[in-house]
Amino acid sequence: MEFNIKKIQDGLLAFRGLSREQLLKDGKKLKENYKNEALWFKMEDLEFVLYSPDLEEETKKEDFMSNFEEEHDNEYVLSVDKFRPFVNEKYQYRLLREEDTELVAEFKKQFNEIELEYGAVSIEDPVVMGAFDGEKLIAVASMWEWDNDLDDIGLIVDTTYRKQGLGKSVVTKIIQEVMDHKICIYRADYDNPGSVKIAEALGFEHLSKIHRYKRG
Repeated sequence: MEFNIKKIQDGLLAFRGLSREQLLKDGKKLKENYKNEALWFKMEDLEFVLYSPDLEEETKKEDFMSNFEEEHDNEYVLSVDKFRPFVNEKYQYRLLREEDTELVAEFKKQFNEIELEYGAVSIEDPVVMGAFDGEKLIAVASMWEWDNDLDDIGLIVDTTYRKQGLGKSVVTKIIQEVMDHKICIYRADYDNPGSVKIAEALGFEHLSKIHRYKRG
């Protein structure tokens, strides 16, 4: 799979219903499906803001851009030649199928709503990988397809099995399933430092910063 940064950026934009031409012209874009939210994206050669309808008046104020948080979430992309796989061989790994739906649903009960939102894992995604300790499901990674052959990785790990490289392991396994025909994207929220470490340890390159809007 050809690694082309502009094509990757265009895929990220297309997934969000955006065009490079429109953003270069206006720099801001109303998103009807956002609620009480604005995000400032910074890519290598492109910056833009997406905002919800309730913030439209605020976007017209001179100090609007000063109200974004200094800390930022990160989007990463993986080039195959920079991939540094890691697998904890103590555990077992396999693709999860529709028949594993109840198993995954039971596994996800240990996580709160915010953790599940960060993890963004679904058994309905095209590719889903599980890590097991015997018969026990202890980590899940899944990929959902964006435009331009991009796949975005979600991940959740059993809290009692953390700090054993399980996150890196199950992400490695799912990457190996698709790396010949897909480009892998990974998003890490700034308040989830463990996720950032996984991306950097496996060789992902930084693609974009995402600053959140501060509400008074």
